[in-house]
Amino acid sequence: MRIPPQDRKYVIILVATLLLAVAAEWMAPEPIDWSWSLERDDTRPYGATIAYDVLPDLFPGATVDARTVPPYLVLRDTSATDVNYLFLSQTFAPDAVEARKLLAFAERGNALFISAASVRGALADSLGLTVGAAAPIALPQPGTPEQDSLGITFVNPTLQADNAWTFPRGAAGRHFTAFDTSRTTVLGVDEEGRANYVRIDAGGGQIFVHLV
Repeated sequence: MRIPPQDRKYVIILVATLLLAVAAEWMAPEPIDWSWSLERDDTRPYGATIAYDVLPDLFPGATVDARTVPPYLVLRDTSATDVNYLFLSQTFAPDAVEARKLLAFAERGNALFISAASVRGALADSLGLTVGAAAPIALPQPGTPEQDSLGITFVNPTLQADNAWTFPRGAAGRHFTAFDTSRTTVLGVDEEGRANYVRIDAGGGQIFVHLV
């Protein structure tokens, strides 16, 4: 089809506009994926790449061994001492058998660290922990009102930031409503003073539970 000379400038403008639109779409950053995975090779905000990468710095000289098998298989070795066993998950709810093995592991002089939005079941019952309900985890949205966020911080003054770390309220709102004060130390709280990170003495070892 032959374009009349007087119309060519309009065609050029149209083509240039389309090319600019395609270029803008191509160059635009991809939207952030806020879905949860907690996988060690996932670099999304709720992936765990950074958590795994910093373990050698947190535990210098230690051997870092990532496991994906159930705890009762890992805990078959009852001779292990001076070991840190870390759990990172959305929900931590071992059955009664696993709970007994995990308690025995800590009591032998090891450390058990659990970071999960929900901690319940036999182990929580044994430790006297009750977790308060929070709003469903909400995805951050542009222009989110300030009241939809919640700050968290450590209790120890030497670990506190100038300001509390701020997260969407749905992601940071879980807290302990009950715990055994005779053997539990609060390590972290939210800006409303509610405990979300505790250390529990267990025989010769300790159990750390963090809800954010």
